[in-house]
Amino acid sequence: MVKRTVKLCVIVLAVILIFAFTLSGCASRRSEFILVQSRVVETTRIDSEVAEVTKTPLYSKMAAQIKSVAISAPSSCANQPASSVTGSAVSKGAIVMTLCGVEMAEIERALIRQGLTVYSWSLINNSNKPAAETAKQLGAQILFQVNSLERVNVSPGFNTRIERSFFGSNAFGEKLNSLTLDESRINEIKAVTGKDEIRQLPSANRLGAMLDINAVDIETGQTLWYYRWRKHEDASRYVFANVLVQCWDNWGCLPEAKQDPDGKQIAHENRSTEVETISTSARPASEQDVIYFGLLQDVTADFVKRFSSGQ
Repeated sequence: MVKRTVKLCVIVLAVILIFAFTLSGCASRRSEFILVQSRVVETTRIDSEVAEVTKTPLYSKMAAQIKSVAISAPSSCANQPASSVTGSAVSKGAIVMTLCGVEMAEIERALIRQGLTVYSWSLINNSNKPAAETAKQLGAQILFQVNSLERVNVSPGFNTRIERSFFGSNAFGEKLNSLTLDESRINEIKAVTGKDEIRQLPSANRLGAMLDINAVDIETGQTLWYYRWRKHEDASRYVFANVLVQCWDNWGCLPEAKQDPDGKQIAHENRSTEVETISTSARPASEQDVIYFGLLQDVTADFVKRFSSGQ
């Protein structure tokens, strides 16, 4: 009986020692808060970045002497007022509006800025005579035929890289000192922060404007120059994500919800470029339309510059 009691006491003592050792190990395991600042850098890849330009020997011979032009609009146009096309306001119903007017006027303005004499496209399109004949009577040397001017959706490819910076922090997510971490710790952190970074990747579609136009010599009726280009919305951008993690020695890392001094939980910060409006100045009614109109201006300006350069 005594031996059994001694044996039982030894077992209990051993269990107590193991438990105490375990508690001691847990108590000695250190943890730290690490603030991970990620910058997702996205760059678009589109094969048709360069305008498609086709020229003839006649164009090369005439280019320097071209001073007056006329424009012929496509056979059908979107029926939109200037406020809707440019995104400056929401149209509540146009009182007076010309089909193709805004887009064609933008092409005319680009040609006039280049120093050319431009005969109104409406005179050409409203004439009962063929466009080339009307343009010749007006005194134009070249007739631009606008085959299409389109608002398109583009699905570009992306090159993406993620740049991470590591900082010491506290439970409130305040950035303290810069940290240098080994590869194993970085991999543990990446396993925690990866979803927040991937969530910031761009959507598939981007807005674009496409112009298809050719130049016809009035005297000969020969198409002497051809242009087509699509410009897309710039999707290259920087996206930032801040994630607070708590890491333990020889164990791993977990995401940590930031707490304010009152103990209230603060959501993780995941944001891209932010615009804050301070004043009450005018703002566009449609951001998408503003972007499109800017692309339209860029495309028409590129077309005119290339035609006038003789290249």
